[in-house]
Amino acid sequence: MRYLFALVVLAALIFGGWPYYTYYRLDGALAARDDLAMAQLIDLDAVRQNAKAVSERRLQQQLPGQDPVSALVRDGARLVTRTVTPDATLDSVREMLRGPAAKADQPYPSLVGRTSFAFFESPTRFVARLGELSDPMTFVVMSFKDWRWRVTEVHASGS
Repeated sequence: MRYLFALVVLAALIFGGWPYYTYYRLDGALAARDDLAMAQLIDLDAVRQNAKAVSERRLQQQLPGQDPVSALVRDGARLVTRTVTPDATLDSVREMLRGPAAKADQPYPSLVGRTSFAFFESPTRFVARLGELSDPMTFVVMSFKDWRWRVTEVHASGS
């Protein structure tokens, strides 16, 4: 019985530490500018779907009603979000994770070092907040799918 209890505790510790390790690997992939590793750690389809939902939600808030101009703008935004390529999404995720203060010609600032909060939101959802409460923040959301943790959302505060 003691061995079974030890095995359950060990499994819980491994599962609890797994997203932190994945987050650390993402930090290393950003620092090394390793697109292949980033593509393995980021679910580009989920990030793209979330970005599309956020942009449509913003359009609905900015352009309420059914007048022809708002319908045209909304349809144009849908067309743009459907034609975003995976590389463009990976580039946009990279830039969002870089942070507003970093310059393009400088090395990536440490993702782990800029994290002010990282914890489970549910057993299959992990959220990390980059930046302090008084600064603009970026949220990185990882989900547990297909027996691995992957980034499924990246959005700035106010998104």
